[in-house]
Amino acid sequence: MKLTVQRDALMKALREIGPNVVPNSTRGHQNVRLVVDQAQARVDLLATNPDATTRVTLWERVMESDVHIVEDGEVCVPYRMLHDVVGRSLASLTLASEHWDLLVTTGKRELRLSGCDPTLFVAFGNQAAMQTTVSMDARRLKRLISMVAYAASDQETRPILTGVRFQLDGSVLFATATDGMRLSTVSLPVDTDADRVDRVLPAKLLDTLAKHLPDDAEERVSLEFGPSALTVSWDDDAHRSVMRALDGTYPDTSRILPQGASHELRLNRVELLQAVEGVAVFSDETYTKVEFDFEADGVRISSRSQQFGSGVDKVSYAECTEPPTYRLLLNAKLLTQFLKQCPGETVSWKLNGPNQPIVLQPGTQEEGTVLGLLSPMRQAEQQSA
Repeated sequence: MKLTVQRDALMKALREIGPNVVPNSTRGHQNVRLVVDQAQARVDLLATNPDATTRVTLWERVMESDVHIVEDGEVCVPYRMLHDVVGRSLASLTLASEHWDLLVTTGKRELRLSGCDPTLFVAFGNQAAMQTTVSMDARRLKRLISMVAYAASDQETRPILTGVRFQLDGSVLFATATDGMRLSTVSLPVDTDADRVDRVLPAKLLDTLAKHLPDDAEERVSLEFGPSALTVSWDDDAHRSVMRALDGTYPDTSRILPQGASHELRLNRVELLQAVEGVAVFSDETYTKVEFDFEADGVRISSRSQQFGSGVDKVSYAECTEPPTYRLLLNAKLLTQFLKQCPGETVSWKLNGPNQPIVLQPGTQEEGTVLGLLSPMRQAEQQSA
């Protein structure tokens, strides 16, 4: 194996596959595999662990190519060492294999990275059979993940809740996440020939994927749902990520969605976000409690601390026919996370009582729908506060 590659292109590829590396692994998951195919004019970099594999391809192009291939071959070397070597190299590197080792030349500097048998590198992959393919643009997928994954649980007490549930019903893709205190669901129309899919994917892996997706409405992304995994690819398959689906039965969240509302109102999303963040500095660090009092001309938002003091702000209604007469006590952290991901200028609140979940939606829905559900903190806490 021998090739010349530009440092920036190689470093960008290493950073994309890096989250799948498991440091100090005894099963080879600390390594990166480089595969050079001169006939197809491609260089593949792969990293894998028991739950995911990411592959980035550098193509040899006729004009202004980042890579020039001299000879086929493959090596498997420690990711961290290769990352550090590339990060400290000059603008161009020459990589060559000698048995299982990787020889790196940059300027007058020569380095040898000890490797291992590449055949021992076994990448986790999707099953080719029984796959359902969905196509959508990269920007919409990136937004879908950001608007849902934040609501997944970060606790392993119920592992299934650490994932995002994807359901395909006809030409509409639904994504739902909940941690028991809040819920977020998004539906978007997609291009597909399939009818139904139901998979739960780890929210953390989806978050990592979203960071590398291009923010481009013209770039198409392919999602291939297999029996136990999801494969995501884009840029003519130059980027491919496979993640294992979670085992278990996801709760039926449709049963907890309120069918109506006793009170509805709309607020400016940015003003509300700034007000909540502004007064929440006085709330308890564990629960970040913020009180909401619905007055005739707007929502009074307050928080207090026995040690540091108190804060009050007010946000006028964008629309409200009849304000509720009760007080709400909400977790400011959970509310602000929704407001940061919610699109649009305004946010709609649908309320059914001080102890009932609040339905939060963008004031105006774009293509598809976005819905958040947030449970208030217990009324007993309000009375004792």
